[in-house]
Amino acid sequence: MLFCGQECIVKTAPDYVYEVAVALSVTEEDYKNEYYERMERIEALREPLTRITEYRHAILREASPILQAQPELLKYFEIFNDLGNGVFEDSFAIMLAANIGENELTHEEIDRLYLMTVYNSESNGDEREHASPDISFAEMTEIVLSGDLSDRLKLLILSVYAERYEVIPRIAAVLFESAKICEKYFDIVRGDFEGELSTLENLGDFKLSAIEMTDFEKPPEVTLSIFLYNNIRVWASSDLCGGTNMSVRIGIHIRVARDFMSLPESEIRAQASALKALSDPMRWKVLWLLRGKTLGQKEIADAVELTPPTVSHHLSTLLNEELIRAEIPAGKRRITYTLNSEKVRKLAETLQKLATYN
Repeated sequence: MLFCGQECIVKTAPDYVYEVAVALSVTEEDYKNEYYERMERIEALREPLTRITEYRHAILREASPILQAQPELLKYFEIFNDLGNGVFEDSFAIMLAANIGENELTHEEIDRLYLMTVYNSESNGDEREHASPDISFAEMTEIVLSGDLSDRLKLLILSVYAERYEVIPRIAAVLFESAKICEKYFDIVRGDFEGELSTLENLGDFKLSAIEMTDFEKPPEVTLSIFLYNNIRVWASSDLCGGTNMSVRIGIHIRVARDFMSLPESEIRAQASALKALSDPMRWKVLWLLRGKTLGQKEIADAVELTPPTVSHHLSTLLNEELIRAEIPAGKRRITYTLNSEKVRKLAETLQKLATYN
């Protein structure tokens, strides 16, 4: 299919290893604060969110004991929230799961996985563009320390290097065993997942610059995420150790993207035009002035300290966009103005959808 200007292979099943890494890493508090509480405000998402939460709890009941039995591995599933910008970074286990495949974990494969984690920790992509498997530990350290990760995660990544042949296989064993549990309970959300696949296909050439600007050698694989459900993961082959992975947040749930794209062109243009009309601060002032009030032109002019002709121009613009209403009360000879609350509410709902998934 064509996605973001690229021919893509859409995977029809989740990446269970990645999903269970997220489920085991994100705490209950962070899950509610970062995902559930923000997204449940959208009516269409409430039922799917309930099923996703049920799915997560079913997995954790059986997968958590597997991890807890090896307490020395817990730090690799920890998400550090000390970046100070409200963003939760990935745990080491999530970074590992994003690149792990079905290959036997030979020393060569473990080195590949570790290098992928190192390169994916780099912030601006320059190192990944010129990535090489022949790299010294000093160069790895420089790449990791230059990234946007928390200091604790940087140190954790670097500390793995000396014992990578022991630590990475143990983390992988936990992920592979827990992934079977993730697959076992998948029927809970199967309908939602398949519905999202259909939505993704219907998006057609939906533009996403992070993917569109990437020059892939072969059609990348696109995998929908369940627990990071406003997230699209993309895997593409490259010269770097067999592949490159990037996790791309599209900012809004793809159902909302579909709904927005299905709006009539006339409605999209009307909303854009209304926002353009509100680019003048004085018109915002007039709207606030009319909130719950009915006023004439002179009363508005006096309140905003403008001449009647200037206010007349602003009122005309707001009327053209249907943001206010004009009427002549019975028995009166003057025009009065009121706020068109319905039009303002619809405009606010569109902005709220964008704000919810920022």
